[in-house]
Amino acid sequence: MMIRSGWSPLSPADGVLHIAQTQAINDIVNDYNLAAAASVSTPMRVGIDASSISEQPDRRLPFRNLVGSLLYLANRTRPDVSFACGLLCRYMDRYTTVHWQAAKHVVRYLKATSEHGLLFKRRSGTCKDQPLDLVCYSDASFGTDQLTGRSTTGFTCYINGCLVSWSSRLQPTVALSTAEAEYMVIAAAAQDVVFLRQLLMDLDEPEAGATKILTDNQAAIAIGNDHVTRPRTKHIRVRHHFVRELIADGTIVLQHCPGTRMVADALTKALDKQTFEQHLPRLVGTATAETEQRKAVEGEC
Repeated sequence: MMIRSGWSPLSPADGVLHIAQTQAINDIVNDYNLAAAASVSTPMRVGIDASSISEQPDRRLPFRNLVGSLLYLANRTRPDVSFACGLLCRYMDRYTTVHWQAAKHVVRYLKATSEHGLLFKRRSGTCKDQPLDLVCYSDASFGTDQLTGRSTTGFTCYINGCLVSWSSRLQPTVALSTAEAEYMVIAAAAQDVVFLRQLLMDLDEPEAGATKILTDNQAAIAIGNDHVTRPRTKHIRVRHHFVRELIADGTIVLQHCPGTRMVADALTKALDKQTFEQHLPRLVGTATAETEQRKAVEGEC
């Protein structure tokens, strides 16, 4: 079942719901005269220098309108462009032609992937009798904002392998280490986890056991599991130690995930083509790709 925009009940025929905003993407492509523009394979070029600002941006460029349209897609069905849109949003009042070209780059990427969207599949085989499985991946890019030195948060939450929540945003304060930045992401992801667990309880489908939050930073895991105040971590704001409370009461458990498998990496920085395409299937997909995957793993939880 394919939905171009909006939401619809799950199709009982194939048990797969694919939500895409193809028409909205095509409208943006046409509105900004990019139908003939060359397609690109990633939402943002690696190494782009977006730090240049203008106190008097060229108001003739419809930069704000375009970024607003892209943000609408990123927040609904296209998590793969969340980082690019978040970065561009930081320059709404001081954009330059560099930012304008970067915004059009996102459109060229969307033009090439307009059929991508969110995938939801009905449980089948032995999975039908299993509790719902909620898993969250969290990552951070340390100190990458060139204007403030703040880090970027990225996390994705899955229920039975289906993406249901994601975030890519600038952290509110400067982290003093990679471990601190990663710990701050875990705290942000944990807030979504608490909400999703409550939602599953309301649906009479409570998760069995603690929710796994995966990170590629062992030091961040140690901070979460350590209730002792230490010289290198004593400055961390109290609000982030919400994580320790959730670990103690059995709501979450922190686990290590190799960096090569950390899908949330795509929500923290621009990636090269090979790395980005490695993570892409966990972020978005097509109905055809989902059908092939379902044939390969049918009956597995």
